[in-house]
Formats: sequence, C-alpha cells, structure tokens
Amino acid sequence: MMAGSDLYVGGAFDAAGGVPAGSLAKWNGAEWLAVGGAGVAYPGFQSSISALAISGSDLYVGGAFIQAGGINASRIARWDGQNWSAMGSGTDSDVYTIAVAKREVFIGGNFTRAGGQSIRSLARWVGEQWWPVGSGITGVSTIVSALATNETGLFVGGNFSQTGDKPANSFRRWSLTNDLPLIRLTAPSNGSVFAADQPVVVSADAASPNGSVTRVEFYAETNLLGIATNAPYTFAWSNAPPDSHLLSAKVIDDTGVNQTSTAVPITVNPPPTGPIIAQQPVSQTSSNGAVVVISVQAAGQGTLSYQWLKDSIPIPNETNASLTLTDTQLGDSARYTVAITDSIGTTTSAPAVVSILQPVLTLWVRRGGLPAHTSPAVGEGGVVYFGTDNKNLFAYGPNGTYEWRFLTGDYVQSSPAIAQDGTLYFGSRDRKIYALNSDGTEKWEFLTGFIVTGSPAIGADGTIYIGSNDKNLYALSPSGTQQWAFAAGGDIAASAAISTNGTIYFTAADQKLYALNPDGTKQWAFAAASGMLSSLAIGADGVIYFGCNDKKLYAVNPDGTQRWTFTADGPVWSSPVIGADDTIYFGSDGLFDPSIGVYRGRFYAINPDGSEKWDWPTGAPVRSAAAVAADGTVCFGSDEGKFYALNPNGTERWEVYAVDQIESSPAIRFDGVVYFATYGGDLYAVQGSSPLADTPWPIFQHDLTHSGNAGMGRRPDVWFYPFQSNAFDDEVRAVAMFGPDMYVGGDFHIAGGVPASNIARWDSTNWLPAGGGVNGSVYSIAAIGSDIYAGGFFTQAGGTNANFVA
Repeated sequence: MMAGSDLYVGGAFDAAGGVPAGSLAKWNGAEWLAVGGAGVAYPGFQSSISALAISGSDLYVGGAFIQAGGINASRIARWDGQNWSAMGSGTDSDVYTIAVAKREVFIGGNFTRAGGQSIRSLARWVGEQWWPVGSGITGVSTIVSALATNETGLFVGGNFSQTGDKPANSFRRWSLTNDLPLIRLTAPSNGSVFAADQPVVVSADAASPNGSVTRVEFYAETNLLGIATNAPYTFAWSNAPPDSHLLSAKVIDDTGVNQTSTAVPITVNPPPTGPIIAQQPVSQTSSNGAVVVISVQAAGQGTLSYQWLKDSIPIPNETNASLTLTDTQLGDSARYTVAITDSIGTTTSAPAVVSILQPVLTLWVRRGGLPAHTSPAVGEGGVVYFGTDNKNLFAYGPNGTYEWRFLTGDYVQSSPAIAQDGTLYFGSRDRKIYALNSDGTEKWEFLTGFIVTGSPAIGADGTIYIGSNDKNLYALSPSGTQQWAFAAGGDIAASAAISTNGTIYFTAADQKLYALNPDGTKQWAFAAASGMLSSLAIGADGVIYFGCNDKKLYAVNPDGTQRWTFTADGPVWSSPVIGADDTIYFGSDGLFDPSIGVYRGRFYAINPDGSEKWDWPTGAPVRSAAAVAADGTVCFGSDEGKFYALNPNGTERWEVYAVDQIESSPAIRFDGVVYFATYGGDLYAVQGSSPLADTPWPIFQHDLTHSGNAGMGRRPDVWFYPFQSNAFDDEVRAVAMFGPDMYVGGDFHIAGGVPASNIARWDSTNWLPAGGGVNGSVYSIAAIGSDIYAGGFFTQAGGTNANFVA
C-alpha cells in the first residue's frame, strides 16, 4: 500500500531485504525498513498481516497477531508514525480486510467478537469503540474478505448468505449517508435482578459517525430516568419500583439525529414481606352510643406486634389484634388501619371505614311529579328556584311555601343563575333564554337556534354567557341584547364559567375546552380525548377542572396546557367542586356489576396534584355535583335515590333516602339547610351541620346564586334572608331568665334577625347566638347556679357530642 513515496507491505515474513520485520515492512525507494520496531507478533505461532489501510498519518494493520510493537493488540492495531496502539480489545479471530471512511474504520474477517461485543465478521470503529454494522452478517457462513468505500457507501464481499434478516449472495452495500448515531447499553446485563432498595446503575456506550454526541437519555419503559452529557454515559436509578422493567438509552448527536438502543429487561424485587394478613379489618356503619369492634388476622415470623391507626395517626395504647370503640360518636368516624410487625418487616392493613351516622332532619319536601335535572339556586329572601321537565321554573320560600312558577315552551333542564339585582336567567329546551324578575314576571326572552340545557354564567358587568346546542356561546347584555356569539365546533350542553381575570371557559361536543376573552375572541382551545360530560370548576390558581366520557377528570392550566388527568372507574358526568385545602370532589358512573345489572358509582376526593385522597363507593352512578360545607362535610346525590353527606376524611355522616335518582346538585344555605331535587321532581330541604364553605368553588356554578364566576364574592347572609329585629324563622319552645339575660330555645335558625342554631340569648339590647348552638330541637331551658342547661332532641352542642342534654 502506497503512502506518499513509501510502500507498505504486510504478509507472513520475519525479514524484508535482510532487515528484521515482523510481517510488516516499508520501502522508501532506497531500502527496506522495519515499521514500529518489531512489527507484529503471535508468540508460538507465525504472525501474518492480511490487510492494510491508511488514513492521514495513521496506518491500520489487520491479520493474525496478538502483539504490535511489543504491546498487546489482538488482530487489529494502529501505527501513528511514532507509536503503536491497540484498538480496544481487538477481535477474537483473524482480520482479513480494512477500509476507512470519514471518521470510521471498518474491518472484516472471520471473528465473532470485537471489542468484547458479540459482533460477527464485520465491525466499525467509532468513538474509540467497536460497533456492529447495521444488523450485521448472519446466516451459516459469515466470512468477510473484502471491503471498499466511497462517499456514500461501504461495499462488503466475502462468503456469506445473509445480512440482518435479508438474503445476500456474498456481496452487500451499506449506505453511509444520514448514518445514525450509535448507542448500546453496557449495564445492567440482560435479565439482571435487583433488590428493592438497590440502585440500578444504567450505563451506555455512544458515538456518532457524523459529529459528536450531545447527550444520552436513559429510560425505563417510556419514562425518562436521567440524562448524561459526557462520557462515561451512566445514571443511577434510585427507588426503582418493584416490577419488571425494560431499560433503554437514546443518543442524540450535534445534528439532532437520535437512535435508541435495544431494550434490556431487568427485574426489581419487592422488599421482603412482613406479616401476611389473612383477614382484613372490615368497614362498619353504626350510630351514636354503639360499640364497634374491628379486628385483623395475620401470620408472620416470630411474635407479631400491632399498632392501630386512625386516619394514619397512631392510637395510643391500641396494640392488640382488635380495636374496640365504645359509646361511639361522630368523632369516631374515621379510616382505621393496623400496622403489624414481625421479625422481617411491617405490613399495614387495608383501611376499615367506620362511619357513625348522625341523626338528620328532613325539614320539608315539595312534591313535583316530573323529572328535575336542574340544581336549586338560592336568591334574595332565601327563595329557592329550580326547573323541571313539566316546563316550569318553580320558586319556593325558605320554609317550603310555594311562591310562583313560570311556564316555558319545553323542559327546563338549565339551572337558573341569579344576578346582583335579583334577576333570574335560565334556558329551556324551547330554544330560548329567559330573564325573570324575582316575582316570576318575565323581563325578556332571547331565541337561539336550538335547545338550551346549560346554565348561564354572569360576568362582573352583568353580561350573561350561555351556550346552546346550536353550537354558539352567547354573550347577552342585562337587557337581553346580543353582544356577540362565538361558534364552537359542536353543541354546547354544559355550563360556562368565568375566571377571576374575566376569561370565559366552556366545553363543547367537539371534545374541546374553549377559553374566550370578554370580547368573544378565542384565547385557546384544549382538545380532550373524548366527549366532555361535566360542567367546570376553577381553582384559586386558575386551573380548570372537568370530567369526560373517557373516565378521566382533567386539570388544565390557565394557558391551555394539561396539568394532569385522574382516571376514575367510569365516565365522569359529575361536575367537580373544590373544598378546603383545594381538594377536588367529583363522582363517576362506576363499574358495571353483572350480578345485579347496574353500574356501581364512586365518589372521589382528589389532591391538588391529581393523586387520590380517598373514594366512597355507592350503589349506582354519581352524576350530581357535590356541595362542600364550612365544616368540611361533602354532600351529593346518587342514582340509587340516596343523598349522602360525608365527613372530610371520607366517612359517612348521614344519608337521606329519597327513592328517586338524584342527578341534581345540592345547595347549602347560610344556616346549614341543604336543598336538593330528585328525578321525580321533588325538592328536599334537610338540616345540615354547617353553611356553604368559603372555598374557590364549593358548589355547582361557584355559589348559591349559580353565578359561575370565580371572581364573584359571597353574598351576605342578610341577602338570602331579610332579617328583622325581632324575627324568628320557626317555633320558640322554651324561655328562661338568667340574671339580666334571657335564653330561648326551639326549632329556629334565625333569632331576632341573626343566625342561631335552636338556642339564643337576649342581653337586654341585642339577640346573640348561644355558643355554637345545638343540632336539633330544644324543648326546655333551665338556669342552675352559674350554668344554663338545655334539653331536647339533639346530639351535639357547640360542635361537641351531647345526647339530648347539654
């Protein structure tokens, strides 16, 4: 091989022109010279050189030898004019041919390994490492004896029948254009097994034929574990979850081209198991004053120890296999678990949900007769408004007295919203949007192109935003004139909502969440994976929440990007609401139970990061939105005809059986009274424990007036009930004097014009509530010494347990 004026020759010889030369010599035009001292050698055997190639000042030699210039070099070596260097660990058998292209050296021969890697007969040297060429030489015969290159390809000749999975009759071309970077995992090995607490160290070799490596990304399945930007490319994966995993690495070079390695399977074992629980603690529902026993059965290594926990907090001195609760009260409602420890470790049981049901008083029921899909709104004077499928919007007084009804041309399935001046806005399936005075007389009506089932949202300036199944969202002035209409890509059946900065949000049947400016121009549209079923809730940070038919609750940032999704066990029709500590509450249709042929619903509490806090199973789908009370009680209805009130920890507080399914969303009055409507058209008023919570979105459409506006402040209590100086809203049953003060008790929630729970005090000048009051009727009051005693039908006084006397 010529290099300038020099001729290099290789073969199986010991001398050239009388000069000692181990199978390699150079003729400079005048004399023979040895190359690199002793040339190459194969101690105990005759060395030989079968291939030479020159690139710049480097000479590459290949053949049958294991030393070059006295250093170890297995069958392939490089001479830079001054020194010999090995090329990795070389090959395990003879090299017959060498070719150089760009920054790569290609070798062919009859080897099975190159650089310690399983590479048969054809290899490439890139980035100081040996790599296979494509899928390599395969088949029965795999000898490569000739290589040549040009600007676009590598030509391969020899005695082989297959390259990769394609037949080849001893000759094949490999393209060198758009060559991908090279990547392979070097650790862990295929099928490695790791302990639960053992870091998984992932390493890779990477190189680029066309440039330099920018970074290497490590993955478990599709989850990015870490990134390395410099060799050696490695990452330690800590806290790998117990499971089978597929590890891979992706290399990206400075041209932006990438390549992913072959995946390597590994297994991460679970931690050593502690005791095995044979019988989990069983959930129970009981009542005040009962005895509840929760027990567990377990087996393990050595002596077992137990620690019971209440809502994840250890209970002092409860260290037996069973837990006994005596004289149960509301405070005993909790999720109980037990941690069981043996010589190996600790196992924690599944929770036993213990619910101590509280007495609940149904104040009144107003019978309807036709389905009610709408949710009650509460207006000035405590008047309750809701619509039914008998085409009417009804108004009832706070004590259930019939006030009036307004007849439309079709079903009223749009829940009413109430403006600051008391005007009611709602839609009907007769294609119209109505505005009524608080006395039930019509102000105006606006005709859309199709049915209207969604509820209005009311802007700070009084603008009414409401959608129609004609695919338009309308903006109407308080006088009923159209300001603009935005055409969506599908019907608009759900309700609009307004953020604190005035952005209007709504969903449409084209599976999109829209964000509009107050002038009707579009900010963005977010595409969900399936049809959107629920109305919206807006968090304090502006995040928008809604449910879909794909069983997911979506959280979307104010800029239209997805924050997270939570997957429930069924489609989500229930509109989300937001409680204390930003917990999101909603229900789902649940899973189908073939034994009874119905869907069993589920109600969820979700943390702000999208993780589950707890869930509550029901006997039928939950499509009602919830309402959150100030004490954390969460109220909602289900299609089994039950109306539930749950405690903040996911235990049941009370329930009302209303026979008909409940898809209507409840409202909670300032004095704790809860309103809800049934599919049969009945309106219920139930005495709850606390007023509506002051949270970002505690109820369907944000507040009692259904403004749908996150920036709308709470109305004062006097707006809902026009207090008078000596007004009581119900019966006074007992009176007692205590010095200059007078105490009264009864069935009232208003005493002398101020809120008071069934007991109040007159201090000679003003009416005042007596502590936190009691949660039921007071029949007698007595002053003894320095104390006041009350008796009646109640179980709590001032928020503490007190059965009938306090």
